[in-house]
Amino acid sequence: MSDVAILQFPADGKILYGTQRSRPAWNAVSAAFTSLLIGAVLVYGVPVVFALLAVAMILVAAVVGFMGSRTNGMVLEELSR
Repeated sequence: MSDVAILQFPADGKILYGTQRSRPAWNAVSAAFTSLLIGAVLVYGVPVVFALLAVAMILVAAVVGFMGSRTNGMVLEELSR
């Protein structure tokens, strides 16, 4: 066990590790709460869980559609700058 090292990586959403950006810490917290929510709703049946996830996906799509960057007609090289 003497050759074991603990690595620490910042979770600030700004650091790049290769091509991957570090995930913000709230990302992990929201994943934990989402699994608890799904577990609580599962007592009402699988169709209710499916409906919950479908509504969540529709909300995310709406937020990205209304608040996302406008990319119509832009060349891919422009977007990567």
